[in-house]
Amino acid sequence: MMRQFIVMALVTVAVPLAQGQAPVIRSGDMFSEPGQYYRAYAHDPGTSPLSPNYFIVVNQIGTAGTNKFWDFSTGPVHQIQRYDYLSSEAVPEAVDFPMAKVVERKTVEGGGDTEWMMFEQVPGVGRMVYGAVSEVSLLGQQPMVFTPPPVDFPDTINYLDAWNNDFSFELREVIGIDPEDQSEISFGIRQTFNQKFSADAWGIIRLPELGLLGTLRVNSEQTIVSDYYDDDSGWVNVATDYSRVYYWLSPNHGIVAQLQSRAYTSPAPENFENALGFIRMFETNKEPTSSEPQSVTGLKVTVSNGLVLIQWRKAANTSRYRVEYSTNGFAPDDWYPVGADTQEDHLFDPAGLSGQARFYRVVSLP
Repeated sequence: MMRQFIVMALVTVAVPLAQGQAPVIRSGDMFSEPGQYYRAYAHDPGTSPLSPNYFIVVNQIGTAGTNKFWDFSTGPVHQIQRYDYLSSEAVPEAVDFPMAKVVERKTVEGGGDTEWMMFEQVPGVGRMVYGAVSEVSLLGQQPMVFTPPPVDFPDTINYLDAWNNDFSFELREVIGIDPEDQSEISFGIRQTFNQKFSADAWGIIRLPELGLLGTLRVNSEQTIVSDYYDDDSGWVNVATDYSRVYYWLSPNHGIVAQLQSRAYTSPAPENFENALGFIRMFETNKEPTSSEPQSVTGLKVTVSNGLVLIQWRKAANTSRYRVEYSTNGFAPDDWYPVGADTQEDHLFDPAGLSGQARFYRVVSLP
């Protein structure tokens, strides 16, 4: 009887981002740890919401698809915006957002208004935004509590992923006292948002100071319905505005660039020319955290009743696995696939009892 050999070998395999491969953005790539910060060049839209300063973008947006290149090494430098990430317990403005764990504080260096965004990075869900506070909000520095809190960026984002958000907030203010019955006279503003996101392009982005980075572009189409409230009329519609925001996300860097259109009275075009905002990251203290597939552990081969079963424990940052075998060594050309790639944690090798000595390895893939 011929003796059968089943030999297993675990090889650490990381498949890095490279040109020709779409990056996968995960929660660890985003800013969510207190103490992190980044700085970005930005266009100054001015102080008048009725007549803002637009920045003309020509050939900046590009088209959807694969293997694109965006050169954002030059652009507006009217402002330097700093984004600091703080524990919500250390931020007085977060008192109205008890579920928030992290606060993003946006300041303009050299003077300007401050804005706070309250959120939580929920494992397996994504960045859940509970609301915001702004020194330039519609009715003073009131808390804008989002209902329900949207997840603007999911836990994992792949090329061609799409998702939607619907949420609203209300602001109320007492503007006087009725002289007849001494009751309060109030005024309010409500905004309702519908956001449609799609990861529609990927490629390489060039940024000031940071150089070339792999990037995934997210196209966000936004509809905002604005209503006002008074005690006599109740809620009355004021306007419906449309805008579009493009986000460029990179592994280990989160959102590295943004282009925001002006407001339109109909859905904003894909390739707009008037930008209300253009933001480009150029500095950060965020330590790189590997978003690359990690090697599996617990590799085990079981032979029973004429079957060969290869098992392993799933690895971080990995969406699929390729089981390979070798009968003649460990050089790159010595390995061959065992069946198709799988998302499971096991695979059967139908040819495992063929009379050959076989070494197995599991390759983690993005």
